[in-house]
Amino acid sequence: MNVKILVYGIMLLVSVFAVSGININGIFKTNHIWEARVFTALIILGLTYLSGSLIMELVNVFTNI
Repeated sequence: MNVKILVYGIMLLVSVFAVSGININGIFKTNHIWEARVFTALIILGLTYLSGSLIMELVNVFTNI
């Protein structure tokens, strides 16, 4: 359980770093700041979950060989 939290924590930091380089404001209308922030948060959470799950699954596959 503690390893899972650590992996997801690290992937959260990596996801925030990766998404910070994307200009998402160009997608949304002018003065729709909260929509852009919520969309960014959802992208970060989704990317964190997917990448963390991938790493945990790869660890499980390679340790059960």
